[in-house]
Amino acid sequence: MVRCHENSVEAYRVFARTTAGGRLLEHDGVVLTDCRASDSMGNVIAVTRPVEDGEATVTEAEAFYAAGRQPWILFAVPEAVPSLERATLHRLTDEGWFSGLLLDPIPAVEPPLPDGVEVRRVETLGELQEYERAAARAYGVPSGPVDTGWLDYPGFSFHLAYFRGVPVAAATLVASHGLAGIVYVGTVPEARGRGFGRAVVGRAIETGRLGGLTASALWATPMGRPMYEGMGFRPNTRYRIWSAPHSPLPEPFRSR
Repeated sequence: MVRCHENSVEAYRVFARTTAGGRLLEHDGVVLTDCRASDSMGNVIAVTRPVEDGEATVTEAEAFYAAGRQPWILFAVPEAVPSLERATLHRLTDEGWFSGLLLDPIPAVEPPLPDGVEVRRVETLGELQEYERAAARAYGVPSGPVDTGWLDYPGFSFHLAYFRGVPVAAATLVASHGLAGIVYVGTVPEARGRGFGRAVVGRAIETGRLGGLTASALWATPMGRPMYEGMGFRPNTRYRIWSAPHSPLPEPFRSR
């Protein structure tokens, strides 16, 4: 379970480190990441263990993100929630609990691709921009800037599914803490329900397996959870999410 939490947070660390102008601040189980994102899911304060002063933690987050006026969320592991609940009550919006899922072991055979689908690993700036546009459409948020530093980080890879040459689904692999972590998964609205998301997630997981990893982890949106469970993922942990004022979660995270 600890590995799952650490893998989830590592994705935000990497984006903060590799994005031009990004910021990363860590202390006492609190990880503040400014990834220069235009939506709340891209800038996260992760609380990975109980804090002594929940009010001070929320105040620090407010100050950290105020300079750039970015939307942000607070993401907490279960044992940290009691120390934060009172501090967040009137200052943040409670978005509830989200499930952390684990696939262990990774199947030895990658799921077959739907007819007409090709999944490519992103290798160039142009492909990365294409990836970002598809992912942003999937989440219903503005497309943000990309950084070629993302492509060079060890264990980090981006995968894009094309249907008849058109980008339809995206997923990112974060290989860390012994897990093939899967993040930033999305299918463009008009292509949902046709197996494209499953195909791109399957390829990202397979990339991790070929790199020597035996298990995969992610945290699921209400929209995506049935797909992941159909692939063999099972509940492993939970995360509590609060969003900042005027920073609503993207629609796939709010569809329950």
